[in-house]
Amino acid sequence: MKRELTCAMLLTLTIACNSQADIWNAYDGFSDSNSQYSPQVGQEYPVWNAYDGFSDSNTADNVWQYFSVSSQGTNSGYTLLDTYEANVTSPARNIPCWYASSSGSKKLPYVGKRTETYQELRAHPYDNGMAAAIGWKSPITGYVDVTFSVTERDTNGDGVSYYLFLQGDQDYLKYGVVNNNNPSTGDIFVPSIAVEKDMMLYLQIGPGAANDISGDTAGISLVVAMIPEPSSVSLLFIGLFGVLICPRRARQGRCWIRG
Repeated sequence: MKRELTCAMLLTLTIACNSQADIWNAYDGFSDSNSQYSPQVGQEYPVWNAYDGFSDSNTADNVWQYFSVSSQGTNSGYTLLDTYEANVTSPARNIPCWYASSSGSKKLPYVGKRTETYQELRAHPYDNGMAAAIGWKSPITGYVDVTFSVTERDTNGDGVSYYLFLQGDQDYLKYGVVNNNNPSTGDIFVPSIAVEKDMMLYLQIGPGAANDISGDTAGISLVVAMIPEPSSVSLLFIGLFGVLICPRRARQGRCWIRG
């Protein structure tokens, strides 16, 4: 009768990250949750939320930064927005905003924070293809998941375009358009982006196809979450699978025999 031998083995497994003071112990991390990216008990991977991180400071050292972009859809030409007001009434609607002083009284492009009705960031582009952008400066070297949404908040105009870029890459990670016919993207999930410390991730909000900026207010959510290195997770499970399956002629160890 053909039989297979499967070993019941005692395993000790510890993984340490050289770049950070983090240690993951398989015993301590055993859980009734089995999702792909579950930190061990007592640990959580950092999450950066653009809404929570909105600030009246806008420098190159900040994790969250706010920009004008000279030409939407190109991963260059970023200039930090230089003017902050705690209550911009037009073109924003009574919200704190960063905007470009070079536009004078138009106060465009801008990035602001809406706390009433919708809890979200707001962005509005400017003429001649100039975009507003929200930037995230990575505090880590590793991998992140990005979740974002863009919603048209004006009923006039031709909508807005959006682009998600990683610094140094001329190809966008995501692109699309929202308008009256397609007013919201819903949550867009971009997994497993490799980043280095101080690398920038940008979400641009630009004018629609007709460059009509009369009604281009966009509501934005943007969340960046650190994850374990995907290849390490895969190798871990492959390794565990290998050591748990014994050769048929196991010479030592306690084995369950399936007939």
